[in-house]
Amino acid sequence: MKLEQQVVSLELSKQLKEAGYPQEGLFWWGIPQNSYPNHTFAIVEYRYISQRHWDGKKPIVAPTVAELGERLKGKTSMPYYLRGKWVYNNDNANLPITIHISEDTEAGARAKMYLYLKKENLLALQGKVK
Repeated sequence: MKLEQQVVSLELSKQLKEAGYPQEGLFWWGIPQNSYPNHTFAIVEYRYISQRHWDGKKPIVAPTVAELGERLKGKTSMPYYLRGKWVYNNDNANLPITIHISEDTEAGARAKMYLYLKKENLLALQGKVK
């Protein structure tokens, strides 16, 4: 499976950062070392990010499926693959609402669930918010 399928997209990573998601993890959206003259974001390990942040482009964490799974542990049911999409139905979770999320990647589905629960202040209902 490609790395791009195992981490959150750049757009969702930006949304997670804005929502206060901790900026810690194995992979990041950043400008790789030795990428001159191509100063575009790519998924890299933090240690391989250029120390120069061209045009103010600071690195943003790209959470993995596993990292998001740890943050959502005990707060939702597991996503499943159905007809080419990753789906979250948290019918089985102990939350006061039922929501349905569909996304192309499991990481994307988990990120959208995290964002929804954060927006609705539901992350703290079952255990400590990480």
